[in-house]
Amino acid sequence: IYQYFPDKDAIFEALIRRQIDALLGTLQEYRLDRSKPLAQTLQEILAIGVRAQPYGPDLYRVLEWVPNAVFRRNVTSALRALQEFIREVLEVYRDEIRVADLDKAAYVLVSCSEGLGSRADARFFSEGLVDELTDLFSRYLLEEPDIVA
Repeated sequence: IYQYFPDKDAIFEALIRRQIDALLGTLQEYRLDRSKPLAQTLQEILAIGVRAQPYGPDLYRVLEWVPNAVFRRNVTSALRALQEFIREVLEVYRDEIRVADLDKAAYVLVSCSEGLGSRADARFFSEGLVDELTDLFSRYLLEEPDIVA
């Protein structure tokens, strides 16, 4: 394997990039259909995220232990790209969304998805998680919150 990679960091870097590129590449192929409700669009995007990670959060947890911040550096850039993608989606639905700051909303959606998805076990890393996140995000973006006095 070292005839293809100079050291173990390069191996980890390639593995991490492969996973990230698979997810980002699949999302780039997604065709936004404005005629669909926002909740359906979010559900489709979240489902793509789950399907693009066949090893689920188990691989994520293993890669967190990669030395020299290789993992964190790659994840940080991927999260930034995901936030930009989600921001663009939210912009399309701006007239329906109650949240004024779309940058902040994109950050919240991506951070919640990444946090919950990376910590889920096999029971939860599924379409069920997609449904729950879709409901959570739809309520956050679309519904006026009840203010408790």
